[in-house]
Amino acid sequence: MKTYNEIKEILEGMNLNNKSVTGGRNGYPEPYLGEFYYGFDTFEEIKEFVKENGGVIASASWKDGWAYCNDISETYKPFEISPNSFSDNYHFIYLKYEKEDFADYLGYSSIKEMKNYESKEEILEHLERFRVLLDECEGVDFDKQYLVEYCGEYEIIDKEALEFSYDTINEAIGVWLDPDDFDNNEEENNDKENNFEDIKTIEGNLAWQKSQL
Repeated sequence: MKTYNEIKEILEGMNLNNKSVTGGRNGYPEPYLGEFYYGFDTFEEIKEFVKENGGVIASASWKDGWAYCNDISETYKPFEISPNSFSDNYHFIYLKYEKEDFADYLGYSSIKEMKNYESKEEILEHLERFRVLLDECEGVDFDKQYLVEYCGEYEIIDKEALEFSYDTINEAIGVWLDPDDFDNNEEENNDKENNFEDIKTIEGNLAWQKSQL
């Protein structure tokens, strides 16, 4: 098994994102719980790394502006994104809209019914927003993705993901290095190295004493 520092050195050479981990609920650095690396391309890549090198597959969260992440825990699969993951301000679109869906999009059974309740100017405004929505739908694979509207802006979100953000919260899945998982192992290795150096010193002294006889 590789040591904490060996694994950390490998991760830092992989062009990943990194945050230190805190056990504090308010984002303060104490107690220090190690390092978290995220930005992998796939969940399989994370699994393979941990299998070959060590560490823990974990999910972590942090607020915008925080230098540290918290709420870290071991996980076994990617995030499964759903509307329940977000506040009510996010509008999820599950299916691709077509031109003929304009009335239904606004909650009417037909354009004729719409004209009974909406002015011409209002209908034209709705139509302009609907055209934007149609354009946004073109780039979405609705089998694997959602189209999400928030404050008039659209975003494509994968149904399974390694990272996502909402409001001021950021979440990611990556590799967690907890020093407590490695300290004993590294101390044992250091003890072995020190013992080896002690033995060489003793052997050297004995050899010198023999030469003086």
